[in-house]
Amino acid sequence: GAYGPFGNPDLENERTIMYELGLKQGFGDYVVDVTGYYRDVRNWVAPSPPINTELPVVTYTIWDNRDYANTKGVTLAFSKGFTGGYGWNLSYTFQVVEGGLSDQTQQFYYGNQAELVLLPLGWDQRHKVAGSVYTGGRNWGVGGLFNFGTGFPYTPSFPEASQQGPDVPRANPTNSRRIPATFQLDMNAYREFSLGRVRPRLFLQVYNLLDKRNVQGVYSDTGRPDYTTQTGEAYDAGFYVNPGFYSEPRRVHLGVEFKF
Repeated sequence: GAYGPFGNPDLENERTIMYELGLKQGFGDYVVDVTGYYRDVRNWVAPSPPINTELPVVTYTIWDNRDYANTKGVTLAFSKGFTGGYGWNLSYTFQVVEGGLSDQTQQFYYGNQAELVLLPLGWDQRHKVAGSVYTGGRNWGVGGLFNFGTGFPYTPSFPEASQQGPDVPRANPTNSRRIPATFQLDMNAYREFSLGRVRPRLFLQVYNLLDKRNVQGVYSDTGRPDYTTQTGEAYDAGFYVNPGFYSEPRRVHLGVEFKF
């Protein structure tokens, strides 16, 4: 059989070089910030090709510097300082993250076939929009924060494709499909009082205010978080209900802080 991957004392250092160019300009209470960046990653560690032993049916692998990745993107941000009782900020990021492997052990289980093209890595999120707004006075404040992002990639799989054998090229490239986009809105508020030398503060924090069921994972055969063709009459369908495929539901924190 195949064994490993084992350690390699001759590994070279992984090297990351990042280039960044930005422009930040203020217009009174408003600020515009534009930043472009590129990250080059070389000598990424991955399993080596199979190494033969004295037994013809036994091979092993070691860790080796044989993978590559890069990241490129641009961020555009607008903000207003806290004046006139309110402030806000808004940002948009476009980013592309490509490489050979998202998981270092992935190549070992694929028969150590090195990827010859750059593919989206598991954390490749192409579009992201985030913003916040805040208003308040001397002893009170209310703020909101929202976050929107397009879906992360996943690798589709089908039972019939797995029966073709390891030497047959995969019909579906790695990370060739994406899960749905996500959106979340959070809120926080506080009110401070004065009781002599004690200043109690009543606060409220609400995460996922809209109680949105954002999809964070899917079954690779259907691309859905709530259905898979793996089920059958001999199985309990409830076994495939995976709460981890969804984001956390609405969560509310209500409390009091005391300042002396």
